[in-house]
Amino acid sequence: MNKVVKLAGEWGPVVLLTLGTLWVVQGALALTPGHGVIVQGLYYNAGNVTPETMIRHSLKVTNLSAQTVNINAEASCGCTLLDTPSPSLKSMQSEVVIAKVDTYGMPIGTQNKFIALTLTANGHTWKDIAAIKYKIKPITGEKP
Repeated sequence: MNKVVKLAGEWGPVVLLTLGTLWVVQGALALTPGHGVIVQGLYYNAGNVTPETMIRHSLKVTNLSAQTVNINAEASCGCTLLDTPSPSLKSMQSEVVIAKVDTYGMPIGTQNKFIALTLTANGHTWKDIAAIKYKIKPITGEKP
């Protein structure tokens, strides 16, 4: 029993100091626009697809800042449809932006589609660009 108390006594101040430092750093980041927002899935390689395939990809936007962040998502072309559930992201909230790329009528070969995420908080605006890459392969028997 004495060993447990002694160990906690030795490491207690170190643990508290580490947790306090992390709390202060998180607080500083939370007040800095753009630094408290994480976008997951900015690059997606769908690989080889056949013509007329619908490619689906999700981008997860997480707001770790103390401010509300407004999201505006725009696709680089009309073949990409975006589903954005909410244009406003409150503190400590996540949203998923779903991108659907329709390959109908596209030429054989490598394609890149882009999604521009414009994020605004407290008068500051910044952009993140997501990329979806894929290669349309001819159906067996078709000429490229």
